Amino acid sequence: MLLLGNCFWRKGFEAAFGPDRMGEKGGCYASAVSLKDGGSLYGRIIYKNEKEIAVAPNPYNLGELVKKSAESVKSIEPSQISMMPPGMIASMNKDELRDLMAYLISGGNKKHAVFQNK
Repeated sequence: MLLLGNCFWRKGFEAAFGPDRMGEKGGCYASAVSLKDGGSLYGRIIYKNEKEIAVAPNPYNLGELVKKSAESVKSIEPSQISMMPPGMIASMNKDELRDLMAYLISGGNKKHAVFQNK
C-alpha cells in the first residue's frame, strides 16, 4: 500500500473500485471509434492496420469482434469509461481480490516478487 500515491496505483484502483471514472489509451482500455457514416464502435481495439480495425465490444469475449474498414474510421478516442462493470469488485472472492492486487502491484510483470512463492 506504500505505492498507492503513484500514477499506476491510482489508475489501477480507479479501474477496480470506480471503473466509471476510468479512461486511458491502449492496454485493456476501451476506445470510442467514430465512423464516417455517422456510426460508432465502442470497446477494446484488438488490432488496427491499413486495411481494417477490429473492436471487441464484449470484455468477457475478446474473440467476438466487430470489424470495419480502416478508411471508414473518422476518429478514435480513448474512452472515459472502463470496460470493467461498476461494482464488479464487490463480487470478487478473497483469492480473486488478491490476484487483482498482485497484478496492480506488479504492473502486470509475471516475474515480479509478488508472484514468487515464499
